[in-house]
Amino acid sequence: MFDLIDFFQGMLNMLFLIKVFILLSILIYIMFLLVVVKQVNSMNAVIREVSVSFLRNFAIFMVALGILLLLTALVIL
Repeated sequence: MFDLIDFFQGMLNMLFLIKVFILLSILIYIMFLLVVVKQVNSMNAVIREVSVSFLRNFAIFMVALGILLLLTALVIL
C-alpha cells in the first residue's frame, strides 16, 4: 500500500517538473520573439519598403500570441 502512495507522489513530482519545463520553454520562446522584433526594427532602419511594415506587424503579432500562449498555459497547467 505504501509503495502505491510513493508511486503517486513521485508521479505528481514528475508532472510538476514537466509543467515547470513547459512554462520555462514558453518564456524562452517569448524572449526569442522579442529578439526577432528587435531585429525587424533594426532591419526597418536600413530597408525602406512597403513589406517592412508587414514584417514588423507580424513580429509584434507573434509576441502577442506568445504572451497569450503563456497566459493560457498558466491557466491550464
